[in-house]
Amino acid sequence: MVSFTTDVWIAPTPMPFLGITAHFINSNWNLYCKTFDFKPLPGSHSREMLAQAFQDILNFYGIVVGKNHGGITLDNASNNNKFIEVYDKNEF
Repeated sequence: MVSFTTDVWIAPTPMPFLGITAHFINSNWNLYCKTFDFKPLPGSHSREMLAQAFQDILNFYGIVVGKNHGGITLDNASNNNKFIEVYDKNEF
């Protein structure tokens, strides 16, 4: 089971990037935190763009929603609530 944290950063260029870290505990109860990706987001970081970018990264690593993936932790940006709604419904 893998859980994720994700956030969007805007570079001085001003290009937005989606950062995703994965968190999991192995069979020996050792906690691991790995940076999965730091993906550029062309255009605005709308809820649909965030959901699609997140899914693209999960697809790349073979993470199947609902099978081997736990929670997603986000900050309180207003578009994150909508991102989760879109992502949960697979509307991207």
